[in-house]
Amino acid sequence: MSTESLLQDNSPAEWDSLEYHKSTGTDSQASQDYLIFFISGNPGLIYYYEPFLSKLQSLLSLSSFSPAHFQIYGHSYKGFEISPHVDSISEPAGLKQQIKHHEECLRGQVRKHQGEFPGKSLKVILVGHSVGSYVLLELIQRHKQMVQNDDEVDDFDLIGGILLFPTIAEISQSNLGRIARLILPLPGFVGAVGVIARFVTSVLSESALNRVVQLATRFPEYAAKTTTAFLKSSMGVKQALHLARDEMRMIKNEWDSELELGTILGKEGEFVHGNVVIRDANKGLQDRWVADHTRDNIIRAQKEQGQVRKEEYTTQSVIDDRGTRHDFCTTLDSSDYVAGEVKNWIDDIIMRHGQMMRRSSTFGKPPVGQPT
Repeated sequence: MSTESLLQDNSPAEWDSLEYHKSTGTDSQASQDYLIFFISGNPGLIYYYEPFLSKLQSLLSLSSFSPAHFQIYGHSYKGFEISPHVDSISEPAGLKQQIKHHEECLRGQVRKHQGEFPGKSLKVILVGHSVGSYVLLELIQRHKQMVQNDDEVDDFDLIGGILLFPTIAEISQSNLGRIARLILPLPGFVGAVGVIARFVTSVLSESALNRVVQLATRFPEYAAKTTTAFLKSSMGVKQALHLARDEMRMIKNEWDSELELGTILGKEGEFVHGNVVIRDANKGLQDRWVADHTRDNIIRAQKEQGQVRKEEYTTQSVIDDRGTRHDFCTTLDSSDYVAGEVKNWIDDIIMRHGQMMRRSSTFGKPPVGQPT
């Protein structure tokens, strides 16, 4: 049985990308267009997020901003392809390649919009989960540098960023990161696990493997099927381990100063507003992939924002006291809950951006990074 038969009952036409559209109001010509560009965690299969993104789509229809058109788009990381007609890469891709891959995907969606609606403005909000939050920050930095250097860039406004359980600094110091940094560098480890995975998936039928996955993980059907497809893909297991090893090596301290200054997503008048979701340490909730000191830095940054030049900062640290798992996308209840929160933050980002633009027009000049 092929991967196609495994997912055909409840998957979109393209299993390596998800795209949704939702409009509010009836005047499509006068509507403001928004692209919600989603970046997943590792393993980077976008289909884990199908319930989350489809729920977000339905909730955006309730947005108070009208007329507006919302496009939600997310794409799997390189090396995680499960569509039978997609040629996967021959060697696993590292974190830098994944950043470039998502930058190309983002600009591809922007160019597609420009081709379909020439002259119509597009506002972009980035949403990243886990290591996707690190990719998100890198995309912001690259876009910012291109604008500041007057390089040719696609015409869009980057107005917001949402980081869900972000692994953006010292991931190797987290509880699970400490284990990963010990075993992932072992010579031959990644290759050996890949060989074992291929052997197991060749012995078991897809239906049997899917049952084993469900029993072992207690995942709902969509997540179990995605995991089964991931295990049977030509590069998936090796790619996930290679990327995790790269995360341990690369995700160090480069964003620490940003955290301490409370400017992780920029100051008002620059590029973006945003929300950072972390666990509530006061209730004993610990994110096993986010180091405690990273969490504490984010909380301290939020406190500093309330004391120093509060009017300039628009980043908000959102404390999760519900006990939502880091891998929220593998349960339907958590997917629905996070979708509801993200919808509210999207509304807030749009509102704050509108206020910023009205203030800047009053003083006669646009914010830094916004087109004149």
